[in-house]
Amino acid sequence: LWKAARKNKKSIYTSEVIREKADEIDEITKKSEEGVIATSGRNDVLTTALETPKSSGRVRTEGRFATPSSYFGRKNEASHPTMSYKS
Repeated sequence: LWKAARKNKKSIYTSEVIREKADEIDEITKKSEEGVIATSGRNDVLTTALETPKSSGRVRTEGRFATPSSYFGRKNEASHPTMSYKS
């Protein structure tokens, strides 16, 4: 979706920098599928390629009390999403 949003009507990237980042996204995706690098939770493919950490805000669509750490787990916990609601 990030890549598609940065193409014009002729499906050409709007700048050379954007094209390079799109190529990097493809490369990281390939390495992730091959198991060379691990991408999950806050360290997903887009975050890795753009070198921008995700904000520590709320997790949308999961309710008022869901936070990134309750949804994705903390850095030292398993990388699979787990939900824990607070009463």
